[in-house]
Amino acid sequence: MFSGISKTSFLTAAFAFCSFVRPQHVTTNGLQFELDGKPFTFGGANLWTIGYYNESHVAQAIEASKKQGFSVLRVAAWNEKDLAHGKDPGSHWFQQWDNGKPTINEGENGLQLLDHAVKQAEEAGVKFVMCLINNWLDYGGMDTYTMNILGQDQFTHTNFYTNRQVINTFKAYINNVINRYKDSPAIFSWELANEARCQESNCQGSAVLTKWADEISQYIKTLDKNHLVTFGGYGHFNEGKGARNWDFNTSAPSISTPTTKLQPPAANTGSNGSKTTTPLA
Repeated sequence: MFSGISKTSFLTAAFAFCSFVRPQHVTTNGLQFELDGKPFTFGGANLWTIGYYNESHVAQAIEASKKQGFSVLRVAAWNEKDLAHGKDPGSHWFQQWDNGKPTINEGENGLQLLDHAVKQAEEAGVKFVMCLINNWLDYGGMDTYTMNILGQDQFTHTNFYTNRQVINTFKAYINNVINRYKDSPAIFSWELANEARCQESNCQGSAVLTKWADEISQYIKTLDKNHLVTFGGYGHFNEGKGARNWDFNTSAPSISTPTTKLQPPAANTGSNGSKTTTPLA
């Protein structure tokens, strides 16, 4: 799960293919990212909430990132206010839910905050991976859509990927966001979701999730032909369940570059209080 701005996570990518876009937008050439026709390599970090704060905070965060050598930052491009289900982001939000219906907040305490962050990234020569939704409920995630549209007693997580009304509502939101920034050189890529997964009994292995990802990525390409699109699932080298379909990650024509996630060794507490270590695989 995404954590705060203090945690960093290096971005990795491979297996990309060629595309034609404007100067200052990152492209791919075989296994290489390119910028203005030259190889583009970078260090990257999660700066999860940078689009939620005022301009001075954003400037400080970007400057600190550059000093650490990070030129690509992964950013949350959503922030849901859903008081009926206990999601109160405080004084700023990008979309608000009332009586099961969303309203996009384009005001000073809404997407204008993200506007300022993108502008400062442009000026600083930094690029954003814009993550469009969270698998989890932090800051309002996929289940925010399903709970509001289908009702607390009717929704399942899988509905986010399969219910047509939910899918179209999500498309309406990302249409707004993508059209705001589709010409910005600060956008590195659009990421469909953070840690997208489908693990319920009706997920048909990877089929439901990958069908959704293919539809949404193709939709993004109709809105923005200049920027890369990435999946945001775990990858996990094709273990075959939920988000772990590496074949989709590397073969879908609408996905520009795949993703995988390698967690560092984690200390787990057993039922008897003992600690075990899970190594990287």
